[in-house]
Amino acid sequence: MSLFANVVADEINAGAPGLADAWLAAWSINDGAERVRSLEAIAAIPDNAPPTIQAIWAQSFVSTLCPLVRKGFSRHSRGRKDDL
Repeated sequence: MSLFANVVADEINAGAPGLADAWLAAWSINDGAERVRSLEAIAAIPDNAPPTIQAIWAQSFVSTLCPLVRKGFSRHSRGRKDDL
């Protein structure tokens, strides 16, 4: 059963590394409007989200001189300590 769960989780999360890379790369975009478009392509802001969420997405916290990047591989965890 555990093997089946791992196969299913691997399949469901197959696109996670690409999404993580896109999310991190979006924060390195200096233009606020372009950054918001990039972030919205990855994750949607709920209709009931406070206006500050859009404002945060429009702010530049990361410089292109020091971009955020994922280091290493990503893997799923079923929440057990030994999986981390």
